[in-house]
Amino acid sequence: MEKGKTGKYFKYAIGEIVLVVIGILIALSINTWNENRINKNLEQELLSNLLSDVEVDIENLKDLDSISELALIAKKKILSYIKGEELSRDSVFYFVSKSGYTNSFSATTITYDEMKNSDAFKIISSKEIRREIAVLYKQYEKVKASEDWYFIGHLTLRDIRIEDFSTGSLYQIGIGEISNLDQVIDQIKTNRQFKNALVSNYASTQHEVYKESLEKAKQFKNKLIMYLKND
Repeated sequence: MEKGKTGKYFKYAIGEIVLVVIGILIALSINTWNENRINKNLEQELLSNLLSDVEVDIENLKDLDSISELALIAKKKILSYIKGEELSRDSVFYFVSKSGYTNSFSATTITYDEMKNSDAFKIISSKEIRREIAVLYKQYEKVKASEDWYFIGHLTLRDIRIEDFSTGSLYQIGIGEISNLDQVIDQIKTNRQFKNALVSNYASTQHEVYKESLEKAKQFKNKLIMYLKND
């Protein structure tokens, strides 16, 4: 009789323990599900914000790509003119005025900085997307380094003096008044300082860096859109 009661109580106790364990497992499962859901929502929000930032970068890079392409064309036109190619006077002044530019790229890093400072990269579940983010912003650093070199050449070109040009600087051709057009044209064609500065102004390299950065930003944008749609 006592043995029967003991067995009964033992089975009851085991059942209670099993129910408690099941309850704990269910609670843990619900907690994990909620945590995953919160992280997924946060991931979606961060990546959507990052997408908006990159779209701004793409528009800026498009402008810089166009400007740097014109600067490169201008450089080639003026160098060809110096070598003897026919070019109208207005064209000479136009291309000289476009052979240098001062625009620079400033990446939109609001979301990227937030992710770095809050360690939010861990929330992004895709290793590929994490890697693509790192690659893109490393490319932006390359743009900055390239611009630093370009601007050194640009300043050298800007500071070359043209005696009979009222502003005293080739940088201002097309803006100021020129009292002796023939003299300025002659100096553009014969000034060795000007030619050397134009040859070494990194316009070709800068244009390639902008073009490369624009393509990488576009590719990243497309990958991010696909990830957000399929996630």
